This record gives sequence, C-alpha cells and structure tokens, in this order.
Amino acid sequence: MGQSSIDESSSSNTQTVKVARLRKVKNRLVAAAIATSGWLVLLTLGLLLWQLVIQVLPLARDVSISPKYQFAITPNESILYLGDVINSVPLVTMDKDCRVNFYSQSAGKSNSSLVKSKIIPALCTDQVKVKAYDGQLYLAILSHSGILRIEKLNQVDKHLFPELEMTLAVTDVEPVIKTDKFDFQLSANTIMLSVQQGQMWKVYSIDRRSKNEIDVVEVNNPEHLLLLPRIGQFIYVADSKLTTHDITSGRLNHIAFDQAISTLNVFPSQRSLFIGLQDKTLQKWSIVNAQGQLVFQPMYSMVTEYQPKNILIHQSENAAFITDQKNQLKIINYVTGEQVSDSFTEHISNQILLSQNLLYTVTNNTLNVFEVNSISAVNTIQSLWGKNSYEGYPQADYVWQTTSAADYHETKFSLVPLVIGSLKASFLALLIAVPLAVCAAIYTGFFAPERLRNWIKPSIEVLEAIPSVVLGFIAAIWLAPLAEQFILSLLLFVLLLPLVLFLFALLHHPLVQRLPQRFKQGWELPLASILLIGLGIFVYSITDVMSLASANLQGHWLLPIDTLENINKNTLVVALALGIAIVPSIYSLAEDAIYEVPNTLKQASSALGATRLQTLRKVVLILAYPGILSAIALGLGRAFGETMIVLMVTGNTPVADWNLLSGLRTLTANLAIEMPEAEVGSSHYQILFLTGLVLFLFTFVLNTFAELLRQWLRKNYQHG
Repeated sequence: MGQSSIDESSSSNTQTVKVARLRKVKNRLVAAAIATSGWLVLLTLGLLLWQLVIQVLPLARDVSISPKYQFAITPNESILYLGDVINSVPLVTMDKDCRVNFYSQSAGKSNSSLVKSKIIPALCTDQVKVKAYDGQLYLAILSHSGILRIEKLNQVDKHLFPELEMTLAVTDVEPVIKTDKFDFQLSANTIMLSVQQGQMWKVYSIDRRSKNEIDVVEVNNPEHLLLLPRIGQFIYVADSKLTTHDITSGRLNHIAFDQAISTLNVFPSQRSLFIGLQDKTLQKWSIVNAQGQLVFQPMYSMVTEYQPKNILIHQSENAAFITDQKNQLKIINYVTGEQVSDSFTEHISNQILLSQNLLYTVTNNTLNVFEVNSISAVNTIQSLWGKNSYEGYPQADYVWQTTSAADYHETKFSLVPLVIGSLKASFLALLIAVPLAVCAAIYTGFFAPERLRNWIKPSIEVLEAIPSVVLGFIAAIWLAPLAEQFILSLLLFVLLLPLVLFLFALLHHPLVQRLPQRFKQGWELPLASILLIGLGIFVYSITDVMSLASANLQGHWLLPIDTLENINKNTLVVALALGIAIVPSIYSLAEDAIYEVPNTLKQASSALGATRLQTLRKVVLILAYPGILSAIALGLGRAFGETMIVLMVTGNTPVADWNLLSGLRTLTANLAIEMPEAEVGSSHYQILFLTGLVLFLFTFVLNTFAELLRQWLRKNYQHG
C-alpha cells in the first residue's frame, strides 16, 4: 500500500511537471506570437513610411542633365527649326541652294546621321521661317515681292505633306520691295507678321478664320519686337522703354526702365516675359487683369553672373533653362526665381531646344541630345510652402492648381491651402463633437444610473461602426439641402443652446424636488430632450419673422440676415457631419476615463460635504483629465484623416482662407481626387505622396504629443 502511494505520488509529480513544461512552452509560443505580431506591425509601419519617403526623395535632388544621343548633321546648312527628332518632329534646315530640307531619325537607329524625309525648293530671293504651334509645324515663305505664303506641314508616317494655310500681300505701297527681316507667330484665331523695311517695321494681324487683316501698325526702329497673338498684343523696346500694343483696341501701355534692355524673351504661353537689363539683372514680368485690361506687372528680379541670352521654358514644369554669353546653362524655377541646378557648359550653343525632358543643342555639325534628370526637383520649399506670384494674379498668394487647359501653363503646387482646409475641417468638427461627446461622457459616466448607462453607452458607440461613406452620403443628400433651407434656424439653435442648457441646469434641482420619488432619478434626460425639441421648434418658428423684419427695416436689423443666408453651407454641413462622425471615438474614451475614477474618492468627497457638482469638478474631472485629452486628440486625428465625408460634402475648393465659413479642400480629399489622374513619376504624383507624408507625420506627432501629455498629467496629478 505504501509503495502504491509512492507510485501515485511520483506519477502525479511527473504529470505536474509535464503540465508545467507544456504551459511554459505555450506561454513562450504565445509570447513569441505576440512579439512577432508587434514587430510585423512596426515593420509594416516602417515600410509604409519608407515608401512615402522614396516617392518624395526626387523632390529633394538637384536638376541635372546627362548625354543621351548624338546625331551627325549635314554641314553648311542653316537651321530653320530645331525639332524633337526623338519624338518624330523633324529638323528643318536650308542648304546653299536655298532648298528647305527636313531631317528625321533613322528607323531603328539612335546614334547615327539623320535622314532627309522631305525637300522643298525655294528661291534664293525668298525668306523662309518655320514655327510650331500646338504641336503643328508651319512653313512661311515671304517672297521678294511681298507675298506671304503660310503652309501647314501635315506629317503622316514620317512624310510631310504641305497644306496651304493662307496667302497674303504684306505691302500695298510698292509692287516689288526688298525686306531685310520678317517673323510670324500663330494662335488659334490670329496670325501676326512683322516685316522690316529699313528702319521701319510693319506689324500685320490676320484673322485665321476670315483671312482678313485686322490691323497694320508701323513701328519706327525698335530694338526688340515680339509678337503675342495668343493675347492679341505685340511688344517692342525703344529707348529703354517697353511698349505693349493691343491689336484690337489700339491701346498702348508704356513701361520705362532706368537702363537699357539687353534681352527680351517671351514665354510660350505669351503671358510672361523675361527682361534682361544692362546691369545683368533679369526681371520676370507677367500679365494680369487690371480692371478689364491685360497689362504686364513685375513679379521678381534676379542678378545673373553673365548677360542672359536664350531662355527655354519647360512644357509641364515651372523650369526655365537659361543660357548666357559664356554659353553656360543653368536651370531655375521661373515662379520663384531660385536656381535648382549647377551651371552646365558642355556642348551649349546658340541653337538649343527643350522638348519635355530632352535638351537639344547643335555644335560642330553634331546634334547633341541630353536627358533632363529629376526635373521634379524644380519644386522648391518656397514654391510648395511660400507665397508666390503667378500669371494672372495681381499679388502673391498660396494656390493649388494642378490642371490647366494647355501646355506651358504654370503649375501651382502650394500645400498651404490643403493644410488650412484640413485644419479648418478638423477644428470645426471638434467644435461640434467635443461639447457633445464630453458632456455625454460626463452624464453617463457620473450622473446617470447604471441601468440607463448600460443603454446609452452601447447606443452611442455603435455609431462608430457606421461607414464614413454612409455619413457622407447622408450629409450630401439630406443634410446639405436642410442646411440650405434652415441655415438661420441652425445658427440660432447653436447660439441659444448653451444658454438654454444653463437655465435647465439652474432649474433642474427645484423641479426634481417637486417630483415623486420614483421620478427623481433618470428623468433629466427625457426632460432635456423635450427642452431641446422645444428650442428647435422655437427658433424655426421665429426665423421667418426675423427675415421679414430684416426686409422691412431695409438691412438695419441687428442680425446680418442676408450675410448669414449667403455663407458657405457646405462648410457648416461638413462640420456637422464630421463632428457627428468623431463623437463616438471621443465619447467612448472620455466616458471610460470618467467612469473609472474610483468610487472611494467620490464617496470621500461626498463625506467631506461636497456636492455632486463639486465632486465632479474637483475630483472626477481632474483625475479623468488625461484620458479626456487623449480622447480629444484621438478625435482630432480621426477628423484630420477623414476622407469620404469631406470629399462628398465640401465644395473641394483649395483656398488659403482661415475664414471658418469659406470653402476648403483637405489633404485626404485632394489625394482621393487627384491621385487617379496623376502620371506616375511626375511632379504631381510625387507631391501627392508628399501630402500623404505630411498627413502621416501630423497624425503621428499629434498622437505622440497627446500620449506624452497624458503620461505627464497622470504623473503630475498622482504625485502632485
């Protein structure tokens, strides 16, 4: 029997050891699984941050160019038009026999001589020009007798087919003249031609639709003359004075300079000029609308090392490629005037062309093709975060506008309107959500009976499960029309609500004392609800009376009724919808913080003679303060990162205006709107990732700050 007891004890001990080992193994496996899951979360967060940084890094590099191709060209031919041969735009030259030759890239070859694709005979007494407009080449031939012939060059399978655009007699004084020089420019509706005869220049304007001359203007001995048919003007320089001439109205605008103008370059959009002065100062002037008239105004000036010579404008980026008298090339952001590259001197000449991200130069019978690298780096901190002067804007401003009607329009990538929009939407939502959520949390966590709390808390928390797209849909379809119709009633309700609740709090205790015992607890909520419904009916009923009184008093009513009715309803709607969306998040954490204050402290406060309100203010709220702050910070982060509600309800107008009732566009809504249409790898695409990085960093810093503040407050109140 004794041996049997020993065996049973030994067996029991062995079983206990096995169970302990198994439990230890399970604990290690669970701990390893939890640790692995935690590290996977951190790894995922790190990969997300790394992907954002990788996409944004090109914005921090310098713009550079690197050799790509070389083409041998026929010697002793003057270049009429330097085309983008890589993208099937021909190189146009004139040989010594006065023939116009078109060269294209050989099929399947990238580093060889070019092949002639077309030859047009011409008389040596004629003058020939080739210009491009809207992706189309135009050939202009001015004969010695003053007859201008313009032909559109249609390209099919690398073959050019001339199509007559128009013929025009440019002089009616003498049948045969000798012209020294001519130039022409085209727009969608107008062709402008300038012809030099001795010291005199004649400027012709022709309507492309009717082929009729609009105007003929004579200009005496200008130093520079540029044709701007896109805006219906031409400009010329004489005696340190720049003059703009409107071809429709004949209006002249003179701009005097204190020194001679050495160079005059026009942007392809013909809405901006680069003016080089004799002291090596380069000024940018852009056109603005001044009381219905298009006039040029100065944007900025910069000092250059050498006198600028040629200035090329990038088609889709705010980049200007400037060559000087020393054949140095540097790249600037032409909106801010900041240099974004080192100077480049290799193979730079007078013949130079910029097409997308390819740069063409001609030196020693060789066509050199360079690739422009990291062109998105032209977007600087100033262009992204500072006030900038843009074409058409009378003063510097923060502007986000990424789409335009045509090429060569300035892109406006200021992030300030988007950040302001996100902050406005978030703080407007907090104005709605914090009073509702915190007051509800105080009621259910401190005043309400346990039975009533068990009904109210889950009912509010279940609202958090409603998808934000559903809330946005309801706000856009149902709430927005209501705000349009009852805007004044809604504002009056919000203004009168604190006063009504304060009066209710004063009258609550005397009223409850007169009720039977079974009605003394739990009936304050139905009474408050009835009071709020009554307030809503009251403000709605007096709105019509106030509007009528305001109309009868002809605008002398105390309240600005007309102004209230014309404010941005969408901003109020997004405040209400977004505020309601974040109420459950703030309420749940704040209510837990208030409810978890130990009952012993509440009872001790009551034993010392404190009222319930004094206990709430001196004990409960002080101990729950860190949790309430964390709840509000979480709600702010939730509002700042919300997408669908602000996307569906706001007008999505990116304006840098702190007026709480003006339009807005948030960072998240902008990402949802523009990311699908952004070209991968473009500046637009990378800047959208930058906004995502800003959004990530803001929420990360906000949550970190809230947690540190919560820990500091908890430590301070525990040991203070």
